[in-house]
Amino acid sequence: MSRVLRRLAAELLADHDRIDILANNAGGMFATRTVSPDGREMTFQVNHLAPFLLTNLLLPSLTRAPDGARVINTASSTYRRGRLDLDDLDGTRSRYRSQPAYAASKLATVLFTQDLRDVRKAPASPPRASIPAWWPPTSAATALCPGSS
Repeated sequence: MSRVLRRLAAELLADHDRIDILANNAGGMFATRTVSPDGREMTFQVNHLAPFLLTNLLLPSLTRAPDGARVINTASSTYRRGRLDLDDLDGTRSRYRSQPAYAASKLATVLFTQDLRDVRKAPASPPRASIPAWWPPTSAATALCPGSS
């Protein structure tokens, strides 16, 4: 999966100097523990790692949008029940259960979206993101990547 995303990002970056909007709408829940070709638990890879990787690979073009680019990551209200074990993101140390795996993956996506606004802390890098609004009923987390002007 990461190979496909890297190829997609390379093609988009080659074809587009800037990207004004990126909508990551990933959602999958697997009844049994499934491992991706990359060796990751599939729910976490599809719902969080794939959008995380694609967004980060596209940041150079996202930050070039003159009025700021919008990154939209879909989540689910289930994220509120999510628990992340940073020492076991693939959930190999416990019995796999689809609902908690899904909730954890969506929590990771919400945290990533919130983290986008904090990327601008590094003085050597341009301001890249802030979250202008949060709408729990829509379960969509948004971030705004300011342009270079």
